[in-house]
Amino acid sequence: MAETIPFTFASENTIKPDINSTTWKLFIVDDDKDIHSITKLALKDLKFKDMAISFESAYSAKEAIDILKERSDFAIVLLDISMETRDSGLDVARFIRKNLNDAITRIIIRTGQPGDVPEKEIIDNYDINDYKSKTDLTIEKLFISIRTAIAQYAQISELAILNEKLEDRVAQAIAKQKEQQEKLFIQNRNIQMNELLNIIAHQWRQPLSRISAVTSQMKFSLGMGGHDNDNLEEQIHNIEKYTRELSATIDEFRKMYEPSQRTCSITLRDLLERSASIISTSFQEQNILISVQGRQELLQMMVTGELYQVILNILKNSQEAFLEHKPSSAKIDIDILEVDGKVHIKIKDNAGGIDADDLSHIFDPYFSTKQGKNGHGLGLYMSKSIIEQQYHGKLLVENSDNGVCSTIIIPKG
Repeated sequence: MAETIPFTFASENTIKPDINSTTWKLFIVDDDKDIHSITKLALKDLKFKDMAISFESAYSAKEAIDILKERSDFAIVLLDISMETRDSGLDVARFIRKNLNDAITRIIIRTGQPGDVPEKEIIDNYDINDYKSKTDLTIEKLFISIRTAIAQYAQISELAILNEKLEDRVAQAIAKQKEQQEKLFIQNRNIQMNELLNIIAHQWRQPLSRISAVTSQMKFSLGMGGHDNDNLEEQIHNIEKYTRELSATIDEFRKMYEPSQRTCSITLRDLLERSASIISTSFQEQNILISVQGRQELLQMMVTGELYQVILNILKNSQEAFLEHKPSSAKIDIDILEVDGKVHIKIKDNAGGIDADDLSHIFDPYFSTKQGKNGHGLGLYMSKSIIEQQYHGKLLVENSDNGVCSTIIIPKG
């Protein structure tokens, strides 16, 4: 075999056809000058799709590789094997396929010593498109062979260009979808923040009312000129207690909605408790009872704070359904199960269920089943995205008995 010629490696990207070319470029690589002259004479009138053929010549493998380093827009390479050495032409084929990563250019071997290197070995190992013996290759056969190779090159080039355009369109569509989803995440986040502020305001209303009542009573006692130290101390104690409740609500909000906290780990039990506590006042006013059941092992499983948003969204959906349907005894059962090695968090209410026609659309963005259609319609869409993207899991919502069962399926961690 020939000595290895030092190659300059090209980009890993596949060579692309030259769509602006006005001729079919044929690269003749042969150390016999007469072969160059005969080839050009035989093919000078060849045309395909109203484009003529143009020629480039190299008289050694090294010269051919030097030319290919400068330009690689050839439709066909008509390649002799035996030049500097009996198989140096194979270095050119290897350079085209491996170094230039060019799978489009048609390589036709034209050799005077076909027995030196077996035809099957060359075609298999070097991705050769045709193999001809100089003694058998008449002018007519050469014309047909090159004409066929040009047609193949044209078809493959068209497919490559279409594929590139398709890849660009797919990439643009994916980028647009990603941008849209990011916008939806931001929009949903803002809506969630607004809803949480309303929840906090609701949670604060009762402690603030109590503080107001206590301070009014203290002012009245002081204004009357007589006060009991023990009673005053108890009232101050109550104010401190109510203030701690207000502070706890803020701390809960901060813990779960700071960006740094959303990726922090928390036990599933703590996450469920925090989700319920943030809307506990509203649930108490509506007499909504929540029960949680599950093996200790599963409740102690670590999850990220992103799941908080999903749980809270499901609980709020149930709460709003209770307001609409007003069952005699409102309850939410949360069951933590292990099924086929995955954790199933089932959140089941008895708030009346979802209309069958709406059930297939609940994960569509901006679709809402809430009374008066005042819902933003992003909650379940974003919840599903979080479960799928952050946990590689599933979120299922289905009617069950006289309510809705939402099932979060995540890997057991």
